[in-house]
Amino acid sequence: KQQIDSIYNWGNLQIEKLITYRDFYNLICTISNFEGSVHNNVSLPKKYAENLKNEIYGYFPYPIKWIDDKWLINIDSEQIPLGAEIIELNDTKIEKIIPELYKYYSTDGNNLTGKRIGLMTSFSKYYRLHFGLTQNFKINYVNPISKQLETKNVEGVDYKTYIENFRK
Repeated sequence: KQQIDSIYNWGNLQIEKLITYRDFYNLICTISNFEGSVHNNVSLPKKYAENLKNEIYGYFPYPIKWIDDKWLINIDSEQIPLGAEIIELNDTKIEKIIPELYKYYSTDGNNLTGKRIGLMTSFSKYYRLHFGLTQNFKINYVNPISKQLETKNVEGVDYKTYIENFRK
């Protein structure tokens, strides 16, 4: 009871600081994630969700996959090879980004296996919800062939393009 009360007390303190609808959504997702119930799935209102799908930029262009404790690029693009290990996005280590996104995928308890499955499907959308629209992504990665650390700057894409890349 004390732990659950603490998240609600924290949430009440945060309300005054919120500026955008996205900020409010992130607060609710954080609280729901803390509760740890798959039955507490939080979703955006239909109109807001549809508007996200119509954005013309801001989404990470590549699907990713969790393999052997690494987040890998899961598409062979012209810029970054299939299987490249992501080290950093926009100067933030991937292992700091991923836990921030777990709140968007409901599981019972702290089921990281389940959350990783959700992230593999919706990483780009969750990244956008947490960090906002992103024009460009600076990606530091390990090339799977040369094993060298490389950096590429790629433009954010619209949601539809991300989904097409995911399906590939």
